[in-house]
Amino acid sequence: MGPYKYIGYVVMYYRLRAGLTQKELAERAGCDQADICKIEFGYCNLTIKKLTKIANSMGKELLVDFVDPKTDR
Repeated sequence: MGPYKYIGYVVMYYRLRAGLTQKELAERAGCDQADICKIEFGYCNLTIKKLTKIANSMGKELLVDFVDPKTDR
């Protein structure tokens, strides 16, 4: 799974756990519902700023990490 699809999966997972629709999350994050849909399907190149707003809108903090692909998967 590529990074955009993984990020989309994580956004969808936490959105559903928070009991939010795509539209509700979009309103909280200050973007369009179509943007949330694209993100969840891995079709959107996100900025850290936008991803931070989305995470905060779900009561989460964004954590970015670098891993060694040979040993950390």
